[in-house]
Amino acid sequence: MKKAILISILVVFFATSAAIFAGCGGSTSSATSDPQKVFDDAMREAIKGNFQLFTNMIPADLRDAYAQGIEQSFPYTNANIEEIHYRTDTIDADHVTVYFWGVFDMPSGDQQTITEDQAQGIPLAKQDGQWYFDLGSTTSQEQTPSQ
Repeated sequence: MKKAILISILVVFFATSAAIFAGCGGSTSSATSDPQKVFDDAMREAIKGNFQLFTNMIPADLRDAYAQGIEQSFPYTNANIEEIHYRTDTIDADHVTVYFWGVFDMPSGDQQTITEDQAQGIPLAKQDGQWYFDLGSTTSQEQTPSQ
């Protein structure tokens, strides 16, 4: 059951991210807080084809079951980042939602843009001082970014 929920969250995240590439715009936010930095580092490495940091963001007890799903559904592999921005909405000290948006040059030659209004919310939870995907949350599906 947990595997199905995680896969659903990750598939929705990556599928929605790919679907909103047709938008336009951007903003001037930057990665400044701890969860943003963790997610930004993982995102930049995954774009290069290295999914280890994303894999490390899966809670350890679920990691083996879900790591391959991230690699297979990640739409930005081998893209170049023209710009990327983040905003974090804090739920409490151990739960945040990190939103990202930006402009990506895709391997196909297309330039894909995600506006701040289209930003995808990624729920994160802190456990033992580390940030992980909050797999018990439906925030990325239910919440829209605050303006």
